[in-house]
Amino acid sequence: MLAFHGFLRIGEITVRPGVVAEHVIKRSDLVIVPARDGVKSSLQLTIRHAKHQHVGRPIVLEINSQSHNCPVVHICRYLHTRGSSPGPPFVFPDKTPISRTYFSSQLSACLSHAGYDPSLYKCHSFRICAATTAATRGYTDVQIQSMGRWRSAAFRRYIRIPMMTL
Repeated sequence: MLAFHGFLRIGEITVRPGVVAEHVIKRSDLVIVPARDGVKSSLQLTIRHAKHQHVGRPIVLEINSQSHNCPVVHICRYLHTRGSSPGPPFVFPDKTPISRTYFSSQLSACLSHAGYDPSLYKCHSFRICAATTAATRGYTDVQIQSMGRWRSAAFRRYIRIPMMTL
């Protein structure tokens, strides 16, 4: 849910063997903003090292509560179970970070178990689906580009709206 709602690159939430994990989002980068004054709770996600961010301020995304399959509720539950220890948000019980390889293999296993063809989905599918969903909901190109932190028109390749046949 976090990868989808945050338009995240897989390298922002997983580690590669032998690579320093300083560019991976940390547990402390996820902050629950409590509900107040009639506004539902939200999740604030700080991205300190974006792919195309050379120098500058961190990027702060706000993921809002939703009535159906709420990402804030699910992420809050996970974070409660995970605990507040430092490090990446997705870790094994011994606090070892989840690798990209492990994430990919678990994604394939879950898709197979649910009856989907895992060869049609990859780790990048969350970002593709987020851009496509935003486009189908009427967000402008500028908004989609901003939400996904794209600095060029490359974001258009992520939007996969099927052509209608007559």
